[in-house]
Amino acid sequence: MNILMLNPPFKGRFSRSARSPAVAPSGTIYYPLWLAYATGVLEEAGFNVRLIDAPAHGLGLKEIIATLYNFPPSMIVLDSSTPSIFSDVKSAETLKENFPQSFVVIVGTHVSALPEETLRMSKKIDAVAGAFYLPIEAGISKKSLSDLDEPPKEVSLKATGILNGQFSENLDRDASGRSKYYNFAVSSKDNHPYSYYSSSGALKPNDFTKILDHTKSRITELAEAIFSGKIDITPYRLSNSSPCTYCDYLQLCRFDWQINKHNMLDSMGKLQTLQASGGGDG
Repeated sequence: MNILMLNPPFKGRFSRSARSPAVAPSGTIYYPLWLAYATGVLEEAGFNVRLIDAPAHGLGLKEIIATLYNFPPSMIVLDSSTPSIFSDVKSAETLKENFPQSFVVIVGTHVSALPEETLRMSKKIDAVAGAFYLPIEAGISKKSLSDLDEPPKEVSLKATGILNGQFSENLDRDASGRSKYYNFAVSSKDNHPYSYYSSSGALKPNDFTKILDHTKSRITELAEAIFSGKIDITPYRLSNSSPCTYCDYLQLCRFDWQINKHNMLDSMGKLQTLQASGGGDG
């Protein structure tokens, strides 16, 4: 079985794997790390895999397609990001048109956040796949963690963030009480994953939908403000945290914390956040 792992072309040296995907002023481009990891796993499993990093090699889609006629892929996996998603979907469609027998999958950060929306963008996308960032504290095994000879009693760092609780069993089907690997707890009474709801990462489906809707609404408001000309340099500050620490344009920015004011944000707990977004009723 031939599998193509593709970091698709987009605006020259576009770096999808960077913290903030963009064409960096310095020309820096990150390796397609997660595609490369997956390629190694697939090769070890016996598949014929070809990894193409189009931005790094300056390849366009026509050039990529021309190299594939002697390697007709049964599966095509494309990386994605939010800035490039429309181009990524177009690349997926073009590849599907040229290799209709292929099963086309889009992966990456964008589809992790918006899987259903991405699938609705094109009927030529067969599937989307997202991933959680997890600490690896045990060797690779085809068993469940609970089936290992010496399963870890507790990982030092659990996966954080929020998740749709209806899929919690897909993440840790052996959870009883607090999950060892994720930030949620399963009730012993009715086996639902919503114990300790004020601090758990698992959201009831209705609350999860409201959080997504609220987030998309805020992104739209911010985008409209930028298009209307509001481009004040006012980075947020939440306690001791500021995006300036990770900004690619720090050396060019005119913001000086000793002179200018931050956009100060108040810390909010989970229930406060749900209430602000219109959720909290399950």
